[in-house]
Amino acid sequence: MNIYEMDLNSEENKKKLNAAFQQMKTKIQVEERKASEEEQKRIEFEEKCHSLNNQKTLLDQKLAKTELAFKRKCEELVEKEEKYNELQRKLDFFNMNEPKKGFFNFGSDENKLFRKKLFDFQQEIEIKTNELQRLHELLFDTKKSHDETEKHYQEQISNLECKIQMQIETTEKEKKLKQELEKQVQQLNQSIINKEQELKVCKQQLNEQDDEIRQLKEQLQQQQQLYNELQITLIHKKEELKKNYQETDQLKVTLASIKENLFNIIPQLENESQNSQIVLGLKQFVDKTFGIDKQRDQKVNQIKQEQELQKELLVQKDSYQVFQKAKDRIIKMGKNMEQLEKKNKMLQDRIYILENKRVQGKGSEFLSDKISVM
Repeated sequence: MNIYEMDLNSEENKKKLNAAFQQMKTKIQVEERKASEEEQKRIEFEEKCHSLNNQKTLLDQKLAKTELAFKRKCEELVEKEEKYNELQRKLDFFNMNEPKKGFFNFGSDENKLFRKKLFDFQQEIEIKTNELQRLHELLFDTKKSHDETEKHYQEQISNLECKIQMQIETTEKEKKLKQELEKQVQQLNQSIINKEQELKVCKQQLNEQDDEIRQLKEQLQQQQQLYNELQITLIHKKEELKKNYQETDQLKVTLASIKENLFNIIPQLENESQNSQIVLGLKQFVDKTFGIDKQRDQKVNQIKQEQELQKELLVQKDSYQVFQKAKDRIIKMGKNMEQLEKKNKMLQDRIYILENKRVQGKGSEFLSDKISVM
């Protein structure tokens, strides 16, 4: 998983990231400790190399002094050898001129003294020659030892230079690795900062969503209260509507009775000419109020035929008063019917609105449950 795609809200990912960070930090500390130790070793190697160079310089100086002393000894030996050769020539010359036995020998004491000096000088030359030989051997051994020491030192210096070069390369690699690790640590720190900022934004969004959910819950609670109030109002309105229906049924019965009375009155009034306008208006009112009914006409004709014999007995004044009362009652009933129809329509609209609000309330309740689950 790429580190920039990690979910820092997860505790497990936080633990993994902290563990990786600590491991990287420990690794950097170990590498720094190793680099410090290697640097210390390199310094010790350089000091040792410097010490060896100083020893080599001292040996070179000592060898130069020995060579100079050897050269002086050689010069002295050459001088003494030349002196010896000359003395030898002189000796040969004296030997050549020495008289035989029995003859008188002039200067024999001087010759003896000279021979003694020559012998001593010859002994001294041999001693010097032996010493020179010894010095020569010592010089050879010293030079050989110096060469071996120098070779050994050169090998050590070469090895030290190789080690130092390797150490420098290792140090450079470790330095680059350390820089890369520091860069990765900086990237991790920046990633952590970015994730923390994203987490802060997410928390702020969650708080805003919590506020919105709280407001929605409050609105839902208000809607629930309104729904309960509307339910109570609906129950009351249904009861009122039921009462209105009952009153309407009673009014219908009363209206049917009035209608029947009108059907009975109209034939009576129809036979009188002065009541023709009243009868016509009454018929129009009945047709408008109760609708046109063919059976009614047949019934009216039948009643008219049956009541033709009784029309002389009717009193116009009483009939007119009865008609007027019936007319007023019918008009009043018509107005009541219109009011009842308006109330009925209003109640139907109210019931429709309440049903819609109830359905919306259920939808809001479902939304609230869904939000609570989220």
